[in-house]
Amino acid sequence: MALNEKALYDIAIIGCGPAGLSAAVNAAIRKKDLVILGSEFCSPKLHRAPHINNYLGLPNVSGEQLRQA
Repeated sequence: MALNEKALYDIAIIGCGPAGLSAAVNAAIRKKDLVILGSEFCSPKLHRAPHINNYLGLPNVSGEQLRQA
């Protein structure tokens, strides 16, 4: 999604690795308008992970499944 240069956001999250995504989840729960600034593939290491046991309460998913979530 393209960044709207004239929009105002409550929160700008820089980086979309595990910490950035966790921050985004928390901001969304609190109904904040947010923008995530990062690369197209938020975390190449996450994307390549064959199995993740305990990320953000999602048990037993692959990195690709988590990226799409």
